Order: sequence, then C-alpha cells, then structure tokens
Amino acid sequence: MPEIQEVFRMATQKVRPDPEALDRQHRGQRRRVAQKRAAVYALVALLLVAGATGAAALWAAIGVGVGAVVRHQVPTVVGICAWLLFVEGLLAGDLVGLGDVFKFLPGSAAAAISGQEPGTLLAPAASLVLLGAYAAAAALGGAMATSRRDVG
Repeated sequence: MPEIQEVFRMATQKVRPDPEALDRQHRGQRRRVAQKRAAVYALVALLLVAGATGAAALWAAIGVGVGAVVRHQVPTVVGICAWLLFVEGLLAGDLVGLGDVFKFLPGSAAAAISGQEPGTLLAPAASLVLLGAYAAAAALGGAMATSRRDVG
C-alpha cells in the first residue's frame, strides 16, 4: 500500500499536456462540422430533386389535359410555353399591377415546389396542393372534352 505522502505527491504533481492534443481536437471538430454540412447539403439537394420531379409530373398531367382539349400538339406546347414565359412573366414582374396574384399561378406553384424563392412564393406543401388542383382541373377538362368529342 502506498504511503500517504506518495499518494499526495502523485495527486499534486503537474501533468504535462500532450502538445498534439489540441490539434487532434480541432481536426475532429472540423471533420464533424464538415460531415454535418455535407448532410445538410445532401438533404437540400434531395428536396430540390424531389420537388422538381413532383412538379414535372404534375406539369405532365396539365399538358395531357390541355392537349386533350386542344387536340393538336404544336398549339398545346406553344400555348403552355407562352403562358409560362410571357403571361406569368408579366404578372410576376408586376407590370399589370395585380400584386401577389402571381403566387397562385401554375408556374409559380411549380417553382415553389422545387424550392425556388422561398420568401416570395407559397410554401412548398401549399404549392403542391395548388399545382395538383391545376393538374386535376386540366385532366378533368381533357377527359370531358374527349368524352364529348370522341365517345358521344
């Protein structure tokens, strides 16, 4: 059994720090921060890809519905492109003076689903519902036009 004086000497002696300990701690912290940052970037990329895929699928339904109403491919594609580029562009640019109406248009809803401009557009979930309603309306209009023209 050690003597009390020896125990006291061992307890009170100066501990020499490892000169590399601080560097190892900093490297570990930097590695953990980099891993967390990479995980956040991966999650954001996943949400952007998922939102863009969902918006593209809903735009496909809108295109089929409008195509069924118009019955010709070229006017359908030109009409949808003109709507997205010119009509919504003018409303989003506030040249018409309609204020926040552009938030509720299909192009803005698709942009919000894919995560673009989160401060000025609707929330992605609300935009998904809104673009889904546009897709359902276009598909319903196309189904009604097809059933009246081709079936009955």
